[in-house]
Amino acid sequence: MAAKFPLFGDEAALDDAGARVDGWLAGIEDRAARARALSGLVAELTATASNADRSITITVDSSGLLSGVTMDDAVRRHSGQWIAQEVLATTRKAVARLADRIGGAVDETVGRDSPEGRAVTALFQARVTGGSDGR
Repeated sequence: MAAKFPLFGDEAALDDAGARVDGWLAGIEDRAARARALSGLVAELTATASNADRSITITVDSSGLLSGVTMDDAVRRHSGQWIAQEVLATTRKAVARLADRIGGAVDETVGRDSPEGRAVTALFQARVTGGSDGR
């Protein structure tokens, strides 16, 4: 007669517990794989925007940092202040496009409502707003 261990219960209970642990591990491994896929997608993202007259084009990298600025000769007829304002406004457009692309990458890998998706979205928002909530 097999001895029963009150701490663990019977064999069926042990098998059920083992199956639950196996399921949890599989779920964790799946989430980790999807998080790695998201990380790879996001790392490769860039976004580009141009101002209304297309005289200024801005590209930002996956962190929202400037990675390219082009200006055509049409900007010479404008003041430095106008150019500065256009660069800033166009950079904001590029960052907004990047946020959309990051959202798309989140949707196709881990889902926007998953803990990982919320974390990536919040991290990007904190990066581009300097850690403030924009208020």
